[in-house]
Amino acid sequence: GVVVTPALVFALMQKSVQLPPAAQVAKSLGAKVALPVFVGQLLRRSSHIRSMLEKRKTLAKRAQELALLSVVWCAFSAAFGKGLGVSGSDLAALLIGLPLLHVAILRLCLNFGRTQFPERE
Repeated sequence: GVVVTPALVFALMQKSVQLPPAAQVAKSLGAKVALPVFVGQLLRRSSHIRSMLEKRKTLAKRAQELALLSVVWCAFSAAFGKGLGVSGSDLAALLIGLPLLHVAILRLCLNFGRTQFPERE
């Protein structure tokens, strides 16, 4: 999904994009995603941290949700700050075409499923 969807969008829009070197992407992801997750998993092994999290379960869950929301917000802000790289008509086509395509594929799958499985009573 993460690789195929953008590739299909670029293919449909007949656009291309220059990607940074794989090593640079891996280093960036490691610093921004893998390292914090690794450190968090190490900290959770501590009995002191574990007991503190159990006492403040709701607060810890909210903090986790806010951290994830801030990552998504920053990613979208950076993308929109640099510009989307597509014209308004292409963006409109995507916003209209993708939901319609999604509904059409869902209907196709439902109709196919009804022909393959007997009805329940």
